Amino acid sequence: MQDHYEILGVGRNATSDEIKSAYRNLSKKFHPDVNKEPDAEDKFKQINEAYSVLSDPNSKSRYDQPPQHHNPFDSWNVVKTQSFNSPITLKVNLSLEDLFKEDIKNVMYQRRVFCKPCNGEGGSGAKQVCRTCMGSGQNKHTMQHAGFFFEQILGPCHDCRGRGWKLDVICGQCHSNGLINETIQRPLHLKLGQVFSAIIIPDGGNQENPNQPPGKAIVEFNLNPHPDFDFDNQGNIFYKLSLNPIEALVGTKKNIKFPNGVEKEVTVEKLTRLDSLLKFENEGIPRPDSSRGEFVITFLYNYPNSLTAEQEDILSKYVSTLNNWGKKLWQWLREPQVRLRSLQMQRVTK
Repeated sequence: MQDHYEILGVGRNATSDEIKSAYRNLSKKFHPDVNKEPDAEDKFKQINEAYSVLSDPNSKSRYDQPPQHHNPFDSWNVVKTQSFNSPITLKVNLSLEDLFKEDIKNVMYQRRVFCKPCNGEGGSGAKQVCRTCMGSGQNKHTMQHAGFFFEQILGPCHDCRGRGWKLDVICGQCHSNGLINETIQRPLHLKLGQVFSAIIIPDGGNQENPNQPPGKAIVEFNLNPHPDFDFDNQGNIFYKLSLNPIEALVGTKKNIKFPNGVEKEVTVEKLTRLDSLLKFENEGIPRPDSSRGEFVITFLYNYPNSLTAEQEDILSKYVSTLNNWGKKLWQWLREPQVRLRSLQMQRVTK
């Protein structure tokens, strides 16, 4: 590979201003839009690569140091090899029933690992300078503005994966990529209320670098919607119980299946209003601190669409016995439902 100083036509003791001046003159002379010679584009890339190295004090200092051994790419390996392997974040959906039991759940996912046949190198044989990036390992775009040329780095070179070199023999397993996708399956031990905390698998993440242990896999959990229950982020569960208004007036008992799957008899007190709440402590979602949220029952009035003759007769006799206090009580019981229907009508008419 030609010496950077020779490419710019300056000596090794050249100042930064002299290097910049040489770069400007040569980049104008060999720019592909100006120079139509066959080798102008390659020459232009060499000029830009030489300037990118010599214009930066740190890279120039490394370049000026004599090589310690025969492999000219070792400095690239040190700079471009990732010192750690990246983690993976997984999302796992759980049902409400999953939170009330400890269980083993298998999770399957893909991660990036180094190709074992080529040890992540992408091939074998001698290393050759990447002709796409001219050894810089960067995807560069040159722009001209007001007579000056500027370089924009768009990321690592897609041809050599940012290494600056390619191998003579391409690996048939990874096709020179050096990485493959690996599908793995891991068992997860789910605790009670697992949705509130993540599970970390220490060696479950990516392993792009064969010289470093795999990264972490972080498993986070989402709670699927439930057809019967609503819930909040505090572990409280809500259930809507439909009542006949007469049941709410005189009280009743209902069999309800609680979130943990156990069916229990619940007593609905007489004169239960729509805004009443029936709370059961420690019947909600288990929390990480071993406590539990509440199970809260709210009420809806389910008015019948029709009445039998016997039912109508019984209710008519009841209404006829109402005194003024009883009428107020009946009106008080109906007010929430009347307000609810009025609100629904307003929404429909809007």
